[in-house]
Amino acid sequence: SPHLFVMQTEFSVYVLLRLWLYLILNPTQDTDSREIVNDSQKFFQSQTSTASQYFLDTDRAVPYLRAFKKMRTEHMMGHHLDLGVLISDKLIPVSWLYPAYYKRWMSLLRIDSGMDKGPQDLTTESFDKECYRCGR
Repeated sequence: SPHLFVMQTEFSVYVLLRLWLYLILNPTQDTDSREIVNDSQKFFQSQTSTASQYFLDTDRAVPYLRAFKKMRTEHMMGHHLDLGVLISDKLIPVSWLYPAYYKRWMSLLRIDSGMDKGPQDLTTESFDKECYRCGR
């Protein structure tokens, strides 16, 4: 929703969804709240047997796909550390990230070449779908 407001960046939405899913899958988890974010990351990093397998590609993830597909992945690619976490978590398939990589790279090239002059006639629907939801 465009009305969702995050205090940091879209990556905060990802961390919150990762934590939410971790708590659903581990309902008896009794971890100190300061450690639970790290525990959730370690959990998903250990859930797949191969380097090319991602949790959201498994049958176990099917009930939760809808929430993760609503993330604005292209907005999570603004910092190299965030991108490193997305890859190392092995939660989101890289196939979900490729379209965002392409979109960001093409946008950068258009801006660099002077072809992108910014939005001209942007509909409210388009704005709501594409706008950044961060409070920084």
